[in-house]
Amino acid sequence: MDKNFKPTLRSATHYHNINAGTLAQNEHVQTLTSQVDSLKTVMGRHMNLLLERGETIDVLMNKSDAMLADASVFKKKAKRMRSRMQRKNICMMGIVAAVVVMFLYLMVHGICGTGLEHCRSNSSSSSSNGGNDGGYNGNDDGGGN
Repeated sequence: MDKNFKPTLRSATHYHNINAGTLAQNEHVQTLTSQVDSLKTVMGRHMNLLLERGETIDVLMNKSDAMLADASVFKKKAKRMRSRMQRKNICMMGIVAAVVVMFLYLMVHGICGTGLEHCRSNSSSSSSNGGNDGGYNGNDDGGGN
């Protein structure tokens, strides 16, 4: 406080403390006092609401921090799960490819034989007789017109 104002404030406070009874009888002072009391009540309510709001904000902050931590854990677990599923997918593709290769090998082995002799002999005989393997040669010997 300003040093020049201290004596004025002290004298005004002293005057009102000594003359509180006579001042309270004044109608204007009574209305001002009642307004000040109602203002105190309103301010008290507002302060309580602010404190409650502050508490709810703290609760919300704590919940948001917890959600942030949970989201971080979820992200890590999701990455781990994605890499596991990719490895599993690659493994399954390898197994499927091996089964397809085995199936093709068994088919070729069943049709051509162990050393592919049957398939080689057919291809070499058809190329040696000019591609004429005794099948349809374009002449119609069916006795038609």
